[in-house]
Amino acid sequence: MLTEYDKDGKYGYDMDYPINLGFENEKYSPKNVVYFFNAISGPNGEKISYEKIDTCCPFPTKKSAVGAGTLDIYQISLEGTEKKIILYINIYEKGKLLCPKGFSIKNQS
Repeated sequence: MLTEYDKDGKYGYDMDYPINLGFENEKYSPKNVVYFFNAISGPNGEKISYEKIDTCCPFPTKKSAVGAGTLDIYQISLEGTEKKIILYINIYEKGKLLCPKGFSIKNQS
């Protein structure tokens, strides 16, 4: 459940501060990405669309079958604007989940 906002503006926007979604199983980890993006909207409630555009930044992890993980790079579009936002997602590590600066949390009830 997403309830808190990032305050410094680096969370998700900087490859050194990715959104750590963790996973139960490497094969099924993309569902956490869907859950995360379904929980946020634009700053004024705009619908968002997202697309994985690349991977980067390999790092060692014991949570991968090959012993290494990468960050996924997503491009987010806000409905009604031409604005494109890049966010970095780590599906291998789990961390405190926050709403990135410039987005809002959808009503999750």
